[in-house]
Amino acid sequence: MAITPDSYVKFMKIPIELDNKNQLTFASETAQYNYFNRLSDSLIFTDFTFVRRDNILRIPMHIDDLLEYNYCMYQNTNSLYTEKWFYCFITNMRYVNDNMTEVTIKTDVFQTWQFDLEYKRCFVEREHVNDDTVGLHTVPENLETGDYVQNAVHSTDFSDQCFLINVTKFYHTTTMPLATNIGASAMAGGFYLCDTFSQVVNIIDEYNDPDNMVSIDNIVNIYIFPKDLLYNSTVDSNNRWGGQSQPLVDTFSFAKSTSLDGYTPKNKKLLTYPYVGILFSNNNGSSNLLRQEEFSSSNCQFEIVAIPSVGGSIKCSPKYYKRHGSGGYEEEQLIAGKFPTLSWSKDAFTNWLTQNAVNNAVGYATDIGMAIGGALTLNSSAALSGAMGVLNRMAQVEQQKFAPNSAQGNVNGGDVLTASSVNTFYFYNMTIKAEFARIIDDFFSMYGYKVNAVKVPNVTGRTNWNYVKTVDSIIVANIPQEDLQEIKKMFDDGVTLWHNTSTFLDYSQSNNIV
Repeated sequence: MAITPDSYVKFMKIPIELDNKNQLTFASETAQYNYFNRLSDSLIFTDFTFVRRDNILRIPMHIDDLLEYNYCMYQNTNSLYTEKWFYCFITNMRYVNDNMTEVTIKTDVFQTWQFDLEYKRCFVEREHVNDDTVGLHTVPENLETGDYVQNAVHSTDFSDQCFLINVTKFYHTTTMPLATNIGASAMAGGFYLCDTFSQVVNIIDEYNDPDNMVSIDNIVNIYIFPKDLLYNSTVDSNNRWGGQSQPLVDTFSFAKSTSLDGYTPKNKKLLTYPYVGILFSNNNGSSNLLRQEEFSSSNCQFEIVAIPSVGGSIKCSPKYYKRHGSGGYEEEQLIAGKFPTLSWSKDAFTNWLTQNAVNNAVGYATDIGMAIGGALTLNSSAALSGAMGVLNRMAQVEQQKFAPNSAQGNVNGGDVLTASSVNTFYFYNMTIKAEFARIIDDFFSMYGYKVNAVKVPNVTGRTNWNYVKTVDSIIVANIPQEDLQEIKKMFDDGVTLWHNTSTFLDYSQSNNIV
């Protein structure tokens, strides 16, 4: 039976390339056909007999007139055959004579079969995610991040300090009255709370009076403590303090980083570690690196618990951290540096040496110089080293550190830090530099995130393109196995699926989640 040569072949120019690194998706086969069929500047042939798959077409034209074409579509329209459209790359052309050129074609397996494919759960290495909530995607990328910079610094304020004087119970005789200002405090023991140095001197004067049968030996200790961290700071007219029945619990908070060194990222993974982080320091040799994405609250919140013991017992710990809830997360707590403990003698308030011989005091900051029996000048040192330290740049991000490489447990620094009004907690919003943030953001925009998850790959979900890279992709389809294996390999090698023909290969476009 004779077959009328009526197969349809169309040569065209398109940006899709044979390497399958970029492909077009369509909402339907009709939309796909309309795009290719409406391409202008094309050549149409309608007098072919059956077009064989991946074969050679003999085109009655000079090769020079065909070189600009790189793609074709064909349909074997005779009623004996299927009406399916096949899409092909033009892989080679060979000059036969001035009126004949042999054109080699290869099936574009994805365009030909994309509506027959069913994607199954498989191991997805990278993809554009369809939920970019901060903290949802934290799989390490192992990208070079460069050095870190301080975006903002926050600190608690312990500068409003007071003097606490602890005295023992004093048993007096009925023949010797107590000094007026000592009174019941000496009888029962207890505390004095003084706001000024002169008040401290006056109390020491009262206890340094043999005529009243009181002794300076009744003074157990004198130490400095932040007044704002006292649960109760009420005193009577003689500076007697009733103490406190429970620790003070306070909250400190500050905003999370929303930009990196002035650069606002498009991809929210850049607002997680290791691209941003919180360097939490007691400014006295101890520090912790916190991940801001682990705070479930909208900002970074910390709990401060303080007890007015000698040297100060103050701890600070993150709240709502790592799903811990409203209480402080003790695994990441820091203890504040020791506050000065004072020494005294019967005739002079001589220095600020601590009683436990740990700190070498160098002085207290302001308006201190009056001592019993004369003046004493105390020199204050305000030296403060950079709290961040040196952040070593490593080749891989997992080797990066926000925390300084300084020695830990710098217990000798409490006095000088107190004198400099910096014996407190510091919180540094650290990020990578804008240069590296921009580089990584562009990489994420092009190639999505590393997800390393077993799931159905996201072949759609973005306005303009989805990148997908799988390992041993699982796709089922009733198509030739050779074509199916090539499609699977395309996904295993990594492919960008473009959803709009007008923005194909244009990474300057937005690519929001739909």
